[in-house]
Amino acid sequence: MKLQTACLFLCLLVLGFNSCSKSKEPEQIRVRKNVMSLTAQEKADFVGAILKLKSTVSPYDSKYSYYDQFVRWHYLAFYCMNNMSNMQHGYPAHMGPAFLPWHRVYLDLFEKALSEVSGKQINIPYWDWTDPASLQTVFAADFMGGNGDPMQNWTVTNGAFRKGNWK
Repeated sequence: MKLQTACLFLCLLVLGFNSCSKSKEPEQIRVRKNVMSLTAQEKADFVGAILKLKSTVSPYDSKYSYYDQFVRWHYLAFYCMNNMSNMQHGYPAHMGPAFLPWHRVYLDLFEKALSEVSGKQINIPYWDWTDPASLQTVFAADFMGGNGDPMQNWTVTNGAFRKGNWK
């Protein structure tokens, strides 16, 4: 249990270290909108920022793109290990009390990175996954792309994140 706590602390420290504002100016309040109320420009800005994050070298580790650095952090927090053969139960970023605080810091850093690379204020939208209209908005060609072609093993075939355009 002590190792698990240490892993959680390390993950939050790594992610939270850069979230401390060095500026004396108060941070602008960020408002997350429902995906159904995003304008076409806001959707394009969000998608463009993700693409830019994917094509920008991570400031933390140059062997990753900035986007892939977030993937790596998430992976590491999910698989904090006691040793190479004994994975801990109750992963720091999932399946325990750290789920909400860990992801709060993680998404805060992700939003800041999107804004940094795009030069625009980018906020992650939310959606109601139980509402079919909301899901149609998320999985449309002008946003995240379709939900996949069952004849192609559910490969996304349209939008900016389609097969061949997104690695």
